Amino acid sequence: MKMCPTCTTNNIDEAVKCERCGYVFPAQKRTYNYPKDIITHVQDHSPSLRAKAAMVLGVTGMLSVFFVVFCAPIPGVIAILLGNRELKALRKAPYSSKGETYANIGVWGGWISTTIGLLMIGLGTTVTFWFYNWFKETFIY
Repeated sequence: MKMCPTCTTNNIDEAVKCERCGYVFPAQKRTYNYPKDIITHVQDHSPSLRAKAAMVLGVTGMLSVFFVVFCAPIPGVIAILLGNRELKALRKAPYSSKGETYANIGVWGGWISTTIGLLMIGLGTTVTFWFYNWFKETFIY
């Protein structure tokens, strides 16, 4: 129920003016309670070049773990930086779901390749020094 501020008469919620004194109620603003995705999500917006580059570098880093271990952290770190920068930019403006997906793939691929690459480099270095010392003690002395 809507109460008239001048005569305190109860009126129906849809009333434009008071039944008793004729007071005109102010127009109510329309409010929209849509989720954020409906307002800011743009389906046909293509992903940015930064999001695509982050994804390509993240996948390249993950593949280089198997072939060129010493180079794996380099594209991985670049993918993390580009992907996080793109995700931060997508939060401020209308975004595409593809761009967000590409950037997330880049970030996760970058973290995976960097972590595995650094672990493999550490393991390889440790094994190399161990083997070198074993060889030196066994055959040289």
